[in-house]
Amino acid sequence: MRFHYKNDEEMGIRNNIIIRLMLDLGLRCSEIPNIMLSDIKWANALIQIHSTKNNHVRQLPLSAELGKLLEEYILRYRPSVPDEKYLLLRKYVNRYTSMSRENVRYVIRNAFEKEHIIGYWKGTHALRRTAASKIFNNGTGLKLTADILGHESLDSTKAYIKVDFEHLKAVRLLFQDAESMFQRDEGRKRSFRKGKKSIEVWDLSGFEIDHSPNKLRVVRYHESWKEEGKERERWMWLATTLEHADYQILWEIMNRRWDIEENGFHQLKTYYHAKHCYCHTAVEVIFELMMIGFNMRELYLYRRIQKFEGSRISRKSVSRKFCDELLLENMKDVLYEKGG
Repeated sequence: MRFHYKNDEEMGIRNNIIIRLMLDLGLRCSEIPNIMLSDIKWANALIQIHSTKNNHVRQLPLSAELGKLLEEYILRYRPSVPDEKYLLLRKYVNRYTSMSRENVRYVIRNAFEKEHIIGYWKGTHALRRTAASKIFNNGTGLKLTADILGHESLDSTKAYIKVDFEHLKAVRLLFQDAESMFQRDEGRKRSFRKGKKSIEVWDLSGFEIDHSPNKLRVVRYHESWKEEGKERERWMWLATTLEHADYQILWEIMNRRWDIEENGFHQLKTYYHAKHCYCHTAVEVIFELMMIGFNMRELYLYRRIQKFEGSRISRKSVSRKFCDELLLENMKDVLYEKGG
């Protein structure tokens, strides 16, 4: 379907863009004719969708492949029509004008017919449902899938998606195989301690799963500690393609990621009054700020403090000092002071 029409002519590349917008982003056929040239945010690789069913404007990511297709169409094939703001055009009598909803439907139905696709779901909504299932089964949560599709109700999204049960079954079998081997004490590694926690480790590689080009490594952690006089424990599982990373480093990555997410959601709730943790745009902004702050601090350490690891100064203390010095007017000199 993605390449049903020819990409070396104006109508062909335009029609393939229509199919990709529906198949990759799950757009409604009524939304596609209303996309304007100004709705493509090239610098951020985003496309803005307005005139939606629920009157909410949403921004969706453009893949490199779809972005290249749009660029090719606009620069080489799209008719040059003065004052025509809409992205996709059709020729009507002797002039070019914007497409209609029915024009979009015809493009899809014609492709279905030529590809000999038959069945009850053979209209434009079949592509939207396919996109919904693909987005969800790629690991996107239900709420984020609903946001991408422009649904206000999660029930509407549930009706669209088709869960890839075969893939879920394969993942379940992967962990079952690993667990049976761990129970025989295969892959047992040396335990380590972090703070009050004692951590046991089982680590095996070479697992295969359908649709994965790489072999997987499965790591199981068992944490135990005392809290308020009671014995506590927690089991953690990890599947990764990182073959050579130390299992202690992988444990650190998992826990640091949780810490960042918890801090981010706490800030959303406390300082930004977010109603729930699915405000993904705000989450992304906060995470980006955290990463920028982390990188700036590490650059500060690299430029300003010699032999930091042996100085016994905590990163928390460095952060406080860093914040104080950033209040100076010569902010850039803090990072780039001559002589380090």
